[in-house]
Amino acid sequence: MKRSRITRLAIGAVCAALLAITTTACAGQSDPQTTPAGAVTSARVGDSLDAHRADVVAALKFFALGPAAIPAEYYDSLSDGVKGAGAVVVAEVADVKVTRTFRGEHPEDVFQMIGVTLNVRDVVRGQLPAEFADRLTVEFMGRATDEQIESLKSKLSESEALWLVRRKGDPRPGSEPIPVSAEERQYFLTISPQGLFVQGADHVETPLAETVTGDMAAEGRRYARMSELVSAVRNVA
Repeated sequence: MKRSRITRLAIGAVCAALLAITTTACAGQSDPQTTPAGAVTSARVGDSLDAHRADVVAALKFFALGPAAIPAEYYDSLSDGVKGAGAVVVAEVADVKVTRTFRGEHPEDVFQMIGVTLNVRDVVRGQLPAEFADRLTVEFMGRATDEQIESLKSKLSESEALWLVRRKGDPRPGSEPIPVSAEERQYFLTISPQGLFVQGADHVETPLAETVTGDMAAEGRRYARMSELVSAVRNVA
């Protein structure tokens, strides 16, 4: 086996391990102070959440998993998703940047973690650690040029969406703990590709999830307006 092939396999193994970490719950230190559901760090959600921006929907699809990928977490309903999330927040995109880069022996053996930094507008359900009450960063695995990052930043700037997130290192219900580094604890993940909702042209869209029926994403897409979905999530059992 050629050396470059070995290196690519090694990088692939690292990718797989990090994917498991970023989509599987793990044990972490408890946070003594949190921001509870209903807390609002800025103005409450309004017309901007219901405004459709085609460029935003298209840009968010950049972070979608490939068609052959199998998410580590899958939820049948909004109720299940809310229970699986550490917090459900309405948030505005403040920045997009490469947060971490992993390299092998050869130039092509590179993959990145791309961070979407969010200004939290409304904690709809759950709670956030106090240090992330106003601002947090959700990481996605990917690979992007500087030009792509700038394009994503430009298109997503100040866009609002509903995010179902969990701090990396916090356990999900019924999961086995997987230790993470202190650096990893500074970031969040979407609980699954189903866990991001944004306003579409005539209904809510789920840019990270396939258009299928009978799951949490499909339930969210039934709503005409994001504000309606947020209200439903706020009151879901």
